[in-house]
Amino acid sequence: MVALAGLGAGALHVVSGPDHLAALGPVAARAPERAVGLGALWGVGHGVGVLLIAGLARLGGSALDLASLSGWAEVAVGVVLVILGFRALRRVHDRTTHDHPVAVRSALGVGLLHGAAGAHHLFVVLPSLLLEPAQAALYLGAYLVAAVLAMACAGGLVALGMRGRGSGARVAIHRALGAAALLTGVVWIGVSLG
Repeated sequence: MVALAGLGAGALHVVSGPDHLAALGPVAARAPERAVGLGALWGVGHGVGVLLIAGLARLGGSALDLASLSGWAEVAVGVVLVILGFRALRRVHDRTTHDHPVAVRSALGVGLLHGAAGAHHLFVVLPSLLLEPAQAALYLGAYLVAAVLAMACAGGLVALGMRGRGSGARVAIHRALGAAALLTGVVWIGVSLG
């Protein structure tokens, strides 16, 4: 039962966040042949970020001002979304192999930042704080697995949407996802600072 709760929480959380999908979209559309793997890496980063917050909350308790830290992390999420959006809008679409490590680092790093940001993650990890250590580990492990699988599926949907499209359509989709990331980032910053 604890594992099912973790799976449900992880899957629902990562696909219900517009910031999550906005961050993955341009990265996955840039490399649709690797979109499933990039989505999985994003999910790994996100899950690890949430696990770090859970660990800090479990160890530090009330000594840490997680609300203040998460507020600034949310602003950082918005800034990263703006950067991803701008990069997608101005990128020249060539097929160079040196882009692969950049996409991998982007997916993993942006996922990690998203996982570590936000006080709302405390609601996701709250059950783990109330459980015995072994059950908490099971819950959080299931959360991580669900985050990886859900974002791999999201990357797969981007790849599916790109399949069979000509290069002009692929560029247009990539730029549209970049514009969505940019807009989401601007709104995210405004809400975080507001």
